[in-house]
Amino acid sequence: MRTDTLDIRITGIGPSLCVTLSGELDLYSSASLAPLLVEVNEGDAQDIALDLTGLQYIDSTGLMQIVRVYRTTRGRSRSFTVHVREGSIVQRVLRLIGAGDLFPIVVEPATVGSSSYGPARPTDLPHD
Repeated sequence: MRTDTLDIRITGIGPSLCVTLSGELDLYSSASLAPLLVEVNEGDAQDIALDLTGLQYIDSTGLMQIVRVYRTTRGRSRSFTVHVREGSIVQRVLRLIGAGDLFPIVVEPATVGSSSYGPARPTDLPHD
């Protein structure tokens, strides 16, 4: 599913399910995400991963969606993990609100040239 600012992909193998978000998770886009997360929580998956490595922006509404999924999975004795890109704005926001005290956050290494703030800067490029 895709909105103007958010791309949502759900993949699953056996008891594991991964919800991948790319773009911006804000007041506008979270309205399309909420029903999908309800569907995910009503399913049979025992391990739920939320991949936010492609997310470039998140606001308080998006954070509330993540916390809501965590609370539902915890209430159903499921595992819940969030993946973020190293150095991203999403990682910083989750650290600022203390989300790591609620659920595991896996920090994925940043790739060469990736930046939450736009295109690669000359210092991001490999040197000979």
